[in-house]
Amino acid sequence: MEDGLGAGFLLLGLGICLVFSAFFSSSETAFFSLTQSTIANLKEAKDLRSRRVVRLLDRPKDLLITILTGNALVNVAAAVIGAVLSLRISEAIGFPAVLSLAIEILLITGIILIIGEITPKIMALKHAQTWALWTALPIDVIRRLLFPVTCLLNLLSSGVSRALRVERHRLTISEDEIKTLVEVSGERGALEEDEKEMIQGIFEISETTVREIMVPRVDIVCLPVTSTVRDVIKLVKEKGHSRIPIYNENLDNIAGLIHVKDLLPYLENDDREVEIANILRKAYFVPEGKKIDDLLRQFQRDKSHLAIVVDEYGGTAGLVTLEDVLEEIVGEIQDEYDRE
Repeated sequence: MEDGLGAGFLLLGLGICLVFSAFFSSSETAFFSLTQSTIANLKEAKDLRSRRVVRLLDRPKDLLITILTGNALVNVAAAVIGAVLSLRISEAIGFPAVLSLAIEILLITGIILIIGEITPKIMALKHAQTWALWTALPIDVIRRLLFPVTCLLNLLSSGVSRALRVERHRLTISEDEIKTLVEVSGERGALEEDEKEMIQGIFEISETTVREIMVPRVDIVCLPVTSTVRDVIKLVKEKGHSRIPIYNENLDNIAGLIHVKDLLPYLENDDREVEIANILRKAYFVPEGKKIDDLLRQFQRDKSHLAIVVDEYGGTAGLVTLEDVLEEIVGEIQDEYDRE
């Protein structure tokens, strides 16, 4: 009777250990598989459970040591209980103790792997956020209870890391990994096609040169420096451009730019025969081999929207606008003057 009762308690203890093993294993997977976007959403949430998850993740090393320590303790306890059970069974049936112990080791290892490790991890991976929210409170309580042990283990692991010269580093994601993630997200419908193209365009601007997107020399809409305000207004009405390059004698000698809004005072005074040489703005020049991500930063820095593109000999090769650069990211931009 007593032996049966003792065996019952041992089986109950083994079951409890397996439940805790599954709990720790699933918690580890749930917490450490949360994406950055999910964590960001949890930070914005106001409920207590979300704040507790974020607080635990703010110290990931302490969290991991707590979970691993708890899991190790219950797995060791399960192994010890299994060993005691196997010895009692072997004594009761007259089975060799060594062979019984070997069978127990294999059996307990398999049970722990399936029930305490693999199955709960798979389930937690599918419902990471939900499981992290539900387990945050018990994990936090266990962290406080095991604090002296985890603190010691933290110090020991830090010492070993320093001795082995293991560098601490932040997790980084390569450009290729992000591109793959964008491609997969597009295929699964998580990203719209235009969103996918926009993200891809952001990466491509660092590889695209001004030469590839510029308006070529033969298509530049421009005027000679001897032109009048009337000439500019006429051209603006015809072409719809707000900025016109002005050249002196030929296109290789750009004198500056004229902006439509600079003509407004002359329109008010009906003074349209004034030559534009005195109201020119400074022209910005860029080499045709310049990368357009650098050009975008230059546009931001100089507060400009148009640059003259020059070739290796200093001649005018074309022009490029801020709109040309943005179209490489967001796609074609149609305004009221563009023809379909």
